[in-house]
Amino acid sequence: MTTVAPSNLTIDQRVGFALYDADQHYYEAEDSLTRYLPAEFQRQVRWVDLDGHRRIILGGQVFNKMPNASYNPIAKPGALSKMFRGENPEGKSPRELLGPEEPTRPEYRQRDVRLKVMDEQGVEATLLLPSFGLYVEEQFKRDPRTLYAILDAYNKWLDDDWGFAYENRIFTGPLLSLIDPELALVQLRWARERGARFVVLRPGPVTDGVRHWSLGDPRYDAFWAELVGSGMFVSFHAADSGYEADSARWAENVGGSGGFVSGAFVELLGIQYERPVEESIAALLAHGVFDRHPGLRVATIELGSKWALQLLARARSTYAKLPQMFASDPVETLRKHLWVSPFYEDSLLALRAALGSDRILLGSDWPHPEGLATPGEYVDFLDGFSEQEQRLVLADNLKELLGL
Repeated sequence: MTTVAPSNLTIDQRVGFALYDADQHYYEAEDSLTRYLPAEFQRQVRWVDLDGHRRIILGGQVFNKMPNASYNPIAKPGALSKMFRGENPEGKSPRELLGPEEPTRPEYRQRDVRLKVMDEQGVEATLLLPSFGLYVEEQFKRDPRTLYAILDAYNKWLDDDWGFAYENRIFTGPLLSLIDPELALVQLRWARERGARFVVLRPGPVTDGVRHWSLGDPRYDAFWAELVGSGMFVSFHAADSGYEADSARWAENVGGSGGFVSGAFVELLGIQYERPVEESIAALLAHGVFDRHPGLRVATIELGSKWALQLLARARSTYAKLPQMFASDPVETLRKHLWVSPFYEDSLLALRAALGSDRILLGSDWPHPEGLATPGEYVDFLDGFSEQEQRLVLADNLKELLGL
């Protein structure tokens, strides 16, 4: 497959062709939750100046999980990449490694400026994903009426400022919640009518704080059917999935600042990222969603890939022992339905062996500090991949997923 780049695209010489990046981010505007929020809900979201910092109050409480929700100033892209590559011999804290912050750049919030930066990066198209928005559902799960009002407002802001398929190069997905299946379906149809190619869900079981539902519960079949019928796919992205209780049971405090979670226990078990997505994909598999909706496509973004290796191994073992539990080979089912954007520091060769090079997506996480300074750096982690496989990972897999 030949990738034809726009004439003003600067091709990274390390790569040699235009990139398709499955994990870039916008930084939300301050009014992203309130621009379209009805007056009766405005009291639920307020900005205040507190101790010299711009802070947001959600549901009457200062939101502490992301103290810098205004993103101004903000750390430079890739500031923590050496730490995530395991290059931190002095044992510095993330705060020390971040270095001096800088004013937020126009490309973080303006789509036409972002396109020019993508040209410089050699990126022909990208999935542009939420930053602060990924915390909203957990904050308001016990108040679904307010939650859906805020999600409606957020998605209208997103359509305003970025669009869902801007210039067929910047693709955003509406932020949805399945707590209320009927309202989720309404939001899905609204986004489909505006050209969305995918939707964003947080990983983990669906919960209103009292009840819990599997993603495979039949109450969501209409949603999955509509998604498939619309030709859209679902992206699970790292979010606040409400898994603090998993570490609290072991008496470990998971509190942190600046988006970082503290605690060796949390890191060892992947409670923040890998546990929620592994359980989510396992539920889709074990509870028959892929069987009932054979066209469903799932992309996991900024959630690593170690969980996928574990789940594929368990699926293979369980099927060998108890094949009657599955309608078909669960490993082949996962290989058909699942795309993974691994952390760049993961073992990509192991993921290739387990899932296939046609199911791996480039994810630079730009402009987050834990991501790469430039998307083209990702090629440095593809040693052992043939030229054809590199093209799949860096471009063609996402291009196919988007239907371009």
